[in-house]
Amino acid sequence: MTLLSNIKAFSKTRLSWGLLLLSVIFFELSALFFQHVMQLAPCVMCIYERVAMFGIGGAALIGIINPKNTLIRWLGLGAWEPRQLKG
Repeated sequence: MTLLSNIKAFSKTRLSWGLLLLSVIFFELSALFFQHVMQLAPCVMCIYERVAMFGIGGAALIGIINPKNTLIRWLGLGAWEPRQLKG
């Protein structure tokens, strides 16, 4: 198997979309910890990053519904792509 076929097979599993969602949750909680517990004010770029992360989390939720379905998987990838470019 080639690398790209392995990546395609991994994108058809709920584990890949779940890991994406868990990483978004982790980074959002980390940002909230720095802001509210450590009393650090977020910069403008940090706010943009948070908004982009929410979009990526939404894309992960779309993809986790049924990753074996080609249409849903491509909807998730299509929602993820512009958010990761903006972030």
